[in-house]
Amino acid sequence: MKSTLRFIIVFLFIGCMTEKDIELTEILKKEITENINSLWNQSCEAIENLNAEGAFAIFSNDPIAKYIRDAHLYASIDEARKQYAKWFSNPQPKRKLEFQSYDLNILDKNTAIITATATLTPLVDSTDKQQIMKIGYTVVWRKEQAGWRVINMHTSIPNI
Repeated sequence: MKSTLRFIIVFLFIGCMTEKDIELTEILKKEITENINSLWNQSCEAIENLNAEGAFAIFSNDPIAKYIRDAHLYASIDEARKQYAKWFSNPQPKRKLEFQSYDLNILDKNTAIITATATLTPLVDSTDKQQIMKIGYTVVWRKEQAGWRVINMHTSIPNI
């Protein structure tokens, strides 16, 4: 299912590209990679520090931006931000986000996609395996006037 979704997204983006968009220089690819990785790392640090505003700062303000978690499509990024702010405000310990896989693909000069898997672990001594969350990410980035922003994120947290 995940690979089918990724194929469809990539196919749609490639089908809409012009010849000019396909030609990316290595310098441009490196610049895009550095920009997106910097923003992604800032968002991940915000997640680790239970900062909902920082975690959601990477999202576009465009109404087409969407966030899906475990088959729930939030009505807006603001709705998701508010729900996560409540979750982050609980008296929970800070967490460590560690990636088992991370793949950034630049589709054209204005579009990129991240597919990744990670583990979010509380930074306390605990033998409670339920506190450890495995997370799958698919993140679509778009170049906007404000810089690179997420226009679609899908996360899944399978039962452990």
